[in-house]
Amino acid sequence: MIPYIWRRNTENIVVYGAGKQALWHIRLALALQGNEIKSIIVVNRSEPRAKEMLDKVAQENSARWKSSATMKYLDPSGPEFDQSLETALADADAIFCTVPSYKPLFPAKYILGQGQRTKKPYVSAIGSWQPDMIELDPDLVKSIVDDTENGFHPERDSAGAILVDDRETILTHVGEAVQSQLKLDDMVEVGKIAHLREHDPDQARKEKLNRWLEEGLVVYKSVGVSVTDLAAGEAILALDKERNIGFHLPDF
Repeated sequence: MIPYIWRRNTENIVVYGAGKQALWHIRLALALQGNEIKSIIVVNRSEPRAKEMLDKVAQENSARWKSSATMKYLDPSGPEFDQSLETALADADAIFCTVPSYKPLFPAKYILGQGQRTKKPYVSAIGSWQPDMIELDPDLVKSIVDDTENGFHPERDSAGAILVDDRETILTHVGEAVQSQLKLDDMVEVGKIAHLREHDPDQARKEKLNRWLEEGLVVYKSVGVSVTDLAAGEAILALDKERNIGFHLPDF
C-alpha cells in the first residue's frame, strides 16, 4: 500500500481475492482515499466469500470512512466475465492482486490496451511467492521494463523498472521474475524509491520519478520482507505527523 499513497487518481479499484489481504487492502484504500474512490470491484472464485467481505466492508465504511464508493462482485464463472473484466481493468486506477495463483490473473492487453489507453494504473501483486506461482502476465512485466518512453528507472534512461520490496528474493522466488527472465537491474526496491522521492539531488530525475509514481503504469511486486514493515511504519508515522494525530513518546 505504500506506493498507493503516492498515486494521484484512485477513483476505480479492482481487487483480486476475498481473504485477509484483500480485506485490508480495501480497508486501507478507504481510510486513505475514501473520499476519492468511486467504485470497488472484487474478483474471486467464491461468490459467498466475496459478498461476505463486501458486506463487512460496507458496514465498516458506513461507520468509519463514509465513502460514496459503489462495491460489487464480479463472478469469474459468469457468461460475460472476460468482457466485464477487460472493461473494469481498462478503467481501473488501482489493481490489487492478493490471491495465490499458478497462472496470470489477466492478459497483459487488458492493461496495455492497443496503444491508445490514456489511463495507467497502479498494480500491486502480493499473492505469489514461489517460482511456480504467478499473478501477472510476463508480457506485462516485459513491457514495463522495456518502456523507454513512459517508464522510469533511476539509473537507466532507456528503460523502465518493476517496483519490488526485495530484489534478490523476487529474482528467485516468484514466477513473474522467472517467466519474464527479469534481471536484478530490471527491479528497483521501494525503499530506494522512497528515498529518491524525498532526497534526490537531481531535480529533473526527481520530477520524472514523481510523475511516474503519481500517474504512470507502476507494478509493485512484493513477497513480504521486514524492510516493507519498516517502510510501512515510517509511512504511518509521516501520516500521523501530517495529520497531527497520535502521541509522541520521546523516551519509549
